[in-house]
Amino acid sequence: MRTLALSALLLALPLGASAQATEIQETLRQAHPAIRACVERSVAAGEQPADRVDVMTRIEPSGRVSEARVSRPEAHPRFARCVESAVERLRFPRQAEAVTVRFPLWTAPRH
Repeated sequence: MRTLALSALLLALPLGASAQATEIQETLRQAHPAIRACVERSVAAGEQPADRVDVMTRIEPSGRVSEARVSRPEAHPRFARCVESAVERLRFPRQAEAVTVRFPLWTAPRH
């Protein structure tokens, strides 16, 4: 079984946005089961998901995700779409302005 480490590196957040960053990280963790299912489906289909992909998402002030994109060319297209869909379904807390968040997603153990 592949280990999934979900960690977030937050970009484009205003200074002093540590509470906002915490809320975003907590919401991203909610996608963990769905993303794990993406990995498991990919492996079951004989595809090799990339060991690490970068995910970029844009969160609108309403908390809705307007864009999610896996940005690693070696990621299998079906796996990438599955991850993007999992992130797009998330609903974040309302905020004053849109933010872009980029985070690495490891689908293999890190050493």
